[in-house]
Amino acid sequence: MTKPSSKRPADFNVSNAVHEMPSSYLQCRDFGHSWRPYTATWIPDEKCYEVQLRCNRCRTIRVRDIGQTGALVGNKYKYADGYLVTGMGRLEGTERDMMRLESVLRILPDDAAEDAS
Repeated sequence: MTKPSSKRPADFNVSNAVHEMPSSYLQCRDFGHSWRPYTATWIPDEKCYEVQLRCNRCRTIRVRDIGQTGALVGNKYKYADGYLVTGMGRLEGTERDMMRLESVLRILPDDAAEDAS
């Protein structure tokens, strides 16, 4: 069993947070983001391209700074409102398993869910 994150408040309930998460956010955490090109801009002062990718599911934006030779200079994210859950931190081990199972159960037909019980 995975220990809770030491940075997480003692009264934080991971199970509740996972169950309350919108399906699109849950799927991105489970499957990874579904990135698509969004915008690209040349930033003269920094001598690099700012390339933005947007996730089709959750609308998070990934910002990549790419130098003149194509080298990746930097990477950051602009998460969609509500994507980051205050106090939750990174899920690992059995907590990540819980999140993965919730993701599957949300897309499983009702009759199949009954069969799995």
